[in-house]
Amino acid sequence: PQAVIQSEGVHRFEVSKSVTFDGKKLLTRSPSAMMYPFQRNRAARTPASSIPLLGPLVSQYALEIANQRRPMAERITAQKITEQVVPQFNESVDERLTELNNQLKHVIPKQLPLLGITEPTTRVWSTEKQMKVSFAWDTVRSCPEYIPNVAVADASELRLALHSEALKVWLENLPLGGVEIPVDNLDRWQQELQRQLSSRIWGGSRFGESPGGTSPSQIVRAGRIRVRTVSDELKTPPGFGEPTVVGPLLVPRPGTGSSLKVPVIQTPPAEPTIDRPIDTSGESDKTDEKSSGDSDADAGILGQSQVQMILAKDNPLSVEFGSGEAIVTLTAAFRISPAPQTGFHRIRIPVTSRIQGEELIVTPGPAKVETVDSSGPLSELMRATIEKQVQLRLQPTSWPVERELEREKGNPIVIRLHELSSGSGWMTFVWGVKEAPGVTQ
Repeated sequence: PQAVIQSEGVHRFEVSKSVTFDGKKLLTRSPSAMMYPFQRNRAARTPASSIPLLGPLVSQYALEIANQRRPMAERITAQKITEQVVPQFNESVDERLTELNNQLKHVIPKQLPLLGITEPTTRVWSTEKQMKVSFAWDTVRSCPEYIPNVAVADASELRLALHSEALKVWLENLPLGGVEIPVDNLDRWQQELQRQLSSRIWGGSRFGESPGGTSPSQIVRAGRIRVRTVSDELKTPPGFGEPTVVGPLLVPRPGTGSSLKVPVIQTPPAEPTIDRPIDTSGESDKTDEKSSGDSDADAGILGQSQVQMILAKDNPLSVEFGSGEAIVTLTAAFRISPAPQTGFHRIRIPVTSRIQGEELIVTPGPAKVETVDSSGPLSELMRATIEKQVQLRLQPTSWPVERELEREKGNPIVIRLHELSSGSGWMTFVWGVKEAPGVTQ
């Protein structure tokens, strides 16, 4: 060669690929790349470099020629980098989009009917910093436009808003009408629900529970929790009859010719029944004496195992999102053997929540019981008895506010619940999202 040029450079490039989501599938186009090359020529070496006096002059001349041709050299460098980087980027993005489209087309439509949810109409809006996805159902009678109570911050944030009208339609589609549940099994039913819900979402760790006295926050900090995805479910399909968590119920996966039925949860044998109310306040050991005028003797009948709760056939369960609280309404009758079935009662339970440190505390308020289709002194006595027994079973529960979600590629993602609020028919969840720092082995 006539000259060898010693150079150094820093090249910054940006590769982008537009993606359009029409509510059913993701569409994309070819990527575009922008290069910002910078190259500096430091020295030149020629065959005459070793000749005194002449060598430095020739090297300086060669360096000036190289500087004049630097734009051409930068373009050649940019082209070589583009040929290497862009195909890899394009292939990686297309692979992920194909997986998502497969989920949208084949997986999600099969899962929605199991939840009693019909396929919605989807609308999507996006800006450079935000994307809003809205799902609407024809069966939902009135659902106003969601307006956040605060502006979305610049920080990474995931916001989920659920309207009570949509939840009402889903609950109406569940096979709850006429279901009979032993009162003595309610506590174990709730524990089984929580266990399966936690197992489905977070693996072996439980919401609000810590083995060995460890707090939920310590569990989060101690190790990452792998998320079980829908694709995992399809790779290892459970056998028919295995419960799947659906809202407040455990509903089995339907097989060929099967229908949705609430399964009987296999629980340990019940403890010996008692003839007094189940007292969860820790004061039951004080005395067994009954003072005159109270209704403890009457209340005890609902603490026995022969009591059945029969859900109403029409609208047995509903949830409303009021100002600062969710109101759960259950309509049911009771059968106390060998007495005939009681009239139906409407049980309303307000539920509030607050974030305290590393936990979300969910607190049920005072239950109110109304008689639906009967009246008289005995009806009032039964109403008061039911109200007392329901109140005894309502206890606060706690859930961790932060979780670390593993990914196949890249560092885990940490989500932390910043806000849980209700009002104007909406229940709003707001999570902060960030990438966890790298873990050194």
